[in-house]
Amino acid sequence: MRRPTRSRRVHQVRSKRRSRTLERQNRTLKSENQSLLNELEDAYQSLLLGAETQVLNEELKNKILLLEQSRIKTEQLNRQLNSANQQLNQAYGDLREFTFQIMKTLGELVEGRDAPTAGHCERLIDYSVAIARELELPHPQHEALSYGGYMHDIGKVAIPDRILLKPGRLTREEYACMKEHVVFGWKLMCNLPAMEETAYIVRHHHERYDGTGYPDGLVGEHIPITARVLALADVFDALITRRPYKEPYSLDKALDIIRCDTGSHFDPLVVDAFFRALAQGAIVPEPQEENG
Repeated sequence: MRRPTRSRRVHQVRSKRRSRTLERQNRTLKSENQSLLNELEDAYQSLLLGAETQVLNEELKNKILLLEQSRIKTEQLNRQLNSANQQLNQAYGDLREFTFQIMKTLGELVEGRDAPTAGHCERLIDYSVAIARELELPHPQHEALSYGGYMHDIGKVAIPDRILLKPGRLTREEYACMKEHVVFGWKLMCNLPAMEETAYIVRHHHERYDGTGYPDGLVGEHIPITARVLALADVFDALITRRPYKEPYSLDKALDIIRCDTGSHFDPLVVDAFFRALAQGAIVPEPQEENG
């Protein structure tokens, strides 16, 4: 796994500073060019009024020469600015890719503690992004859902194996401990820059539309839309796959549960988008064989 080197961070900062410097220089040249054009217009008007032709011709030649030199310099600066912006975009692209790989690695680390959930994060991302497309959410929220798919359960690193992997119903105390994983994960995400949307997904993906979820008991649209999307995708995948506490449900049974929980657990608009994506083949379930 790659690590962000000091030289890469310095390069990103320098690229950003250079881009800002070139933009300031470009604005200055544009202002100077406008001043030269104004002076040429004044000289031309003087010619029309019968001023000394020879003197004005010399002035015009000098102004035109300065204008041409300024034009050449402007073109050079524009090329440098475009190059700096390309380098800056590349640096941001590298940073996003590095961030995504870090999220993926951490998500796989959590999955590694619980073998039956292998592949859960990848499926969760596929389902969530398909729903987001149906809802026409903006691309940054698609990206947040991709990060959230890997990081939504990162707080489970703080949950003891005796609770996380318990094959059966949790006691009241164990369940209270399990619920803390969203707050712990949220605190971790809040330490990362530009991850606010993903942090809210981590904190609120166990909220319920009717306000009976956790950790904050948010109701309806007070729950971030990305958290509402991921909540449905998360439950759907849990229903059709084997878990330590349950056998997988058939696809029909899972869909019936989602329909019954619409308006209580799930946002009706998100459920509608889910079923549209399912009908169009954008969501391809991978149900495991149901026992019994």
